[in-house]
Amino acid sequence: MNRRTLLAAVGSILAAGCSQNRGGGSGERGAYSEKFGMGRKADTPVDFGFDGNNQSFDFNYGDDPDFEFNSSQVGSEARFDFRGGQQRESDSLPTPAETNKQATEYLVQARRSLIEAIEIYAGFGGEDIDLTSVSPTTESFSPYEVKSKIDNSRQPLRRAAEYATEGQKVYIVALEQTGIFLKHAVEAEVEVRSALAEYQNAMSFLYDADTTNFEAPQKRLRDHATEAQDEVDLITSETDSSALQVVDSDAQELYKAKMAQFEAVIQTFRSLEGGVAEIGSGLSSLKEGAKVYNNREYENASFDLGSALNSFSGAKRAFQTARSNAVLQSATRPGLDFVTILYQITDDLNESAEAKTNDNNERYVEYRERAIDHLRSDDRTEYMSEINQIQW
Repeated sequence: MNRRTLLAAVGSILAAGCSQNRGGGSGERGAYSEKFGMGRKADTPVDFGFDGNNQSFDFNYGDDPDFEFNSSQVGSEARFDFRGGQQRESDSLPTPAETNKQATEYLVQARRSLIEAIEIYAGFGGEDIDLTSVSPTTESFSPYEVKSKIDNSRQPLRRAAEYATEGQKVYIVALEQTGIFLKHAVEAEVEVRSALAEYQNAMSFLYDADTTNFEAPQKRLRDHATEAQDEVDLITSETDSSALQVVDSDAQELYKAKMAQFEAVIQTFRSLEGGVAEIGSGLSSLKEGAKVYNNREYENASFDLGSALNSFSGAKRAFQTARSNAVLQSATRPGLDFVTILYQITDDLNESAEAKTNDNNERYVEYRERAIDHLRSDDRTEYMSEINQIQW
């Protein structure tokens, strides 16, 4: 049976079980509303038995990893005890008609480790919240503890595979899927956090009018966004959201929400990378235009200033697109303010140069003074030596 067929079977079985038990009488919250967290990078790579380049399914746990699954093997009356007798009613899932006690115990251990991994993951976002509360701006994020918990689930799953009945193997698959999702989600979090750091590094150079050194962090920003997308693509290709119902009936919705968040954040960083490039290009043209303006070559100045305007206009659009992502609004606001000021300075200076070319001295002075006012309105532009010469 290929992986996609198997996952479809897993999803239908888990969905059936969870729909029967949704809204159990315990009154406790589901996984989506509980605190679900993230943590520490394990030294040993986590491998749940999938080869990303191999579309055939293989447990890699026993001498006979392939099996045929038939939904009739799962009974609807019995309950699979994932919590050793302490599970909530809403956590109950359909139990295979035939079970092995030792396999059940190992499955309980693996599931517990994965739930702890999720709680640590979400815990970085605060208390009583979920994975979507963790973002590139979350402070003190560390992947190591989460990966350690994921790693702790591997051995119990291997042992469960040694004893599991054909029906119980459904839960091995589902727990593996949960681990794969968490592993790549943590990696994606690391990449988007690195992307934010590189964006801030690039902007720090641009705030100092450094139009050379910003390019290295800009490239790294692009690379981290690409790596994050690769991790998200692996989640999409190697997992099925329905499998996460083995953790909680609401976990499938959590999966979808987190994936949507990743996609939005990655797209934001792609916009920011383009905006950074446009600011760098615009600053180079603005500095040259200001130099020519100060040399009273007003017609030539208009050419460079017009080029700068086009670049800053593109940067503004990129930053405004990024600002539409609520997760990164506060992080991108300084950059948007900066490029807006640069645009205003350039626009005023260009109007002044064109007025002088047309012998309109009154308009020339008016827009020159406007440019100076905008220049002085922001510390980052006031001390740009190549530009503030227009004051003298």
